[in-house]
Amino acid sequence: RDCSSDVCSSDLVGCVWWGCEAEHLLFKRIMRKRKIYIGFGKCRVAEYFDVTQCFGCCKFGHKQADCRNKQIICSHCARLEHKKDVCNLMDIPPKCINCGGNHDATERECKARQTAINMVVRRTDYRI
Repeated sequence: RDCSSDVCSSDLVGCVWWGCEAEHLLFKRIMRKRKIYIGFGKCRVAEYFDVTQCFGCCKFGHKQADCRNKQIICSHCARLEHKKDVCNLMDIPPKCINCGGNHDATERECKARQTAINMVVRRTDYRI
């Protein structure tokens, strides 16, 4: 499926997402054109940022293996000592441990996640 069409931008089923890194001058050229050719196919290019989230404490910027917090926090109910897969409060609305919102702590639209991503963007050195 051609992911450069307008149809695909509203319906992403069938599109393939790849990640890569590029030297800063090449990155600048690619981002100016917003497309690359792979074989005989034209691929749309977009900048993508995300942030690592700990599966232990649900905070951003580290993995569970590197977590300094010794207590597990549920990503659904924000309570201590259990994970979501064994949470017995799944019938109540979720509560985010990061922003206090009514959603799971792993929700991609979380304000705290967006703030953490914005910090990553600000720290990115494009050398341009």
